[in-house]
This record gives sequence, C-alpha cells and structure tokens, in this order.
Amino acid sequence: MKSQTQSRVARRTYPSGATIALSLMTAFSPLSAADSFVWVTMASCPLPRFEAVGGAADGRLYQFSGFYTLGPSLKATTECDAYDPATDN
Repeated sequence: MKSQTQSRVARRTYPSGATIALSLMTAFSPLSAADSFVWVTMASCPLPRFEAVGGAADGRLYQFSGFYTLGPSLKATTECDAYDPATDN
C-alpha cells in the first residue's frame, strides 16, 4: 500500500561543482512511475560551497557555513543563505 506522502530528491550542481540535495515533499496524492516530473532552473546559489549544513523552516531553505574554493585555495565561510521557492529568491 502506498503512503499518502512520498518524497523525491532533487540534485542541483552549481558551477563550482557543489551539489545541494533538496527533499521535495508531495502531500495528499500518491505518486506512481507514470507521474511526470519536470526539472526547472531556479535562482543560483550566491556562494557555491560544499560540506554545508542546511535546513528548512517557514517555507524557506537555509544553507549555513561550509567550504568554497578561491583559485587554488580552500576557504571556510560562516555565511548563511536563505532561499524562498515561492519567490525564487
């Protein structure tokens, strides 16, 4: 028996090669293999990074800290970014 709530994972690769996995929830309708799913390009990450921590609250996705590359150097950041899928900003 299918669950009424199922999730799909979307992976998005930024120019630096950093990948963010977003768990997208589809509530109140079961999914099947025949369901269509279309990927669309949304706003870019302001600071592409890896090994960051993320979370979701109040309809927004948050990304905290992590590492990024600057030329041959590896840098750490304490930056926090928020993304609102409703406004794509």
